[in-house]
Amino acid sequence: MKPTIKNYVFLHVAFLIYSIIMVYMKWAAQFPIASISFFIAYLGLVILLFGYAILWQQVIKHFEISKAYSHRGIIILWSMLWSVFLFGDTIQWNHLLGAAIIIVGIVVVTKDE
Repeated sequence: MKPTIKNYVFLHVAFLIYSIIMVYMKWAAQFPIASISFFIAYLGLVILLFGYAILWQQVIKHFEISKAYSHRGIIILWSMLWSVFLFGDTIQWNHLLGAAIIIVGIVVVTKDE
């Protein structure tokens, strides 16, 4: 099974959505446990995760599971970008080195495609 460019786009859209969910979780963690805001935020989280699960199931139909999962490392890159833009975090050289290693790993695993 050879994925098309469209399949890769959907794969990375799914990862982008998952990285947004990670940011949403950080935002939702600010609410006191058992407050109304807490329950509303976590209901939103459950809805987002449900939508992601459906999208992920549709995406992996077009990939070998090992290759699809090897691309999940890209979520770390998206999460780093979100943390900078939304929370004002800083990216240090070791973060960039780690991101480069992840990208090299993805290329090595998928190079025969």
